[in-house]
Amino acid sequence: MKKRVIEVFVKNQEVPVRTFQTYEFSTPGHPCTKKPIVAPVLESVLPEAHEQAIEVAERVAEEKNLKLKVYNISSRMGKIKAFLKRVNKTPTIIIQDRKISEEITEDNILSLLE
Repeated sequence: MKKRVIEVFVKNQEVPVRTFQTYEFSTPGHPCTKKPIVAPVLESVLPEAHEQAIEVAERVAEEKNLKLKVYNISSRMGKIKAFLKRVNKTPTIIIQDRKISEEITEDNILSLLE
């Protein structure tokens, strides 16, 4: 018998961690034409709600002896898998052909197993 799978779809978010300042010269070598440019330095992180969805799915998978697969749709393979499963919102959990993406709780995941 094939083991049932809990699939979790998450996505990284770009958040600013600091700013970077540099200068641009409209005429190279002429200090009077320099303009300051301030740009944020971004880091790609998993939002807290997505981390919590993974943790809840891990608990249920362990309790019910299910296989857990996590797909980050920030990656190419994750995007393809999300497209094939018609996932257009994250976090989303899929068990067989049933999915939830609103409030991801242990009870909601267990209801997908019924």
